[in-house]
Amino acid sequence: MENFEEQLNNQELSPEEKFDNFQNEIAGIKAEEMTKKEAWEARGRKGETYNPHFDLIEPEFLSEAEMKIYEKYKKGELELEEFMDLRGEALSKFKGKDDEIDPEYKSVHAFWMYVSNIGNEQIVRRQMEKLKKKK
Repeated sequence: MENFEEQLNNQELSPEEKFDNFQNEIAGIKAEEMTKKEAWEARGRKGETYNPHFDLIEPEFLSEAEMKIYEKYKKGELELEEFMDLRGEALSKFKGKDDEIDPEYKSVHAFWMYVSNIGNEQIVRRQMEKLKKKK
């Protein structure tokens, strides 16, 4: 099975196949991060660490909005306005729920924090480009 990045360029996949590939890629990243966590803990929490967002991210809770923003990140097209809009839309479905204990909310929120961290450079670069064009 091709990875998510490869399938971005493959327009023949159905939306369901694309979403499955996305969830599988995130599951793979989670597995890698949990392996790093185990090694880190075995070393007495010294040396290379892991990405703690993956303690909470569960691929089965992710939706089309998460796939869309991750796709934008992978293509280098992440922009602040779209990120904020999609994030607000994705998290709005949790209004009225107990966010502190809802595992789906925790997973989705952690995913958005993860993309925010890995995509910060892209977002800042795009914001700087926009500012330069205005001058």
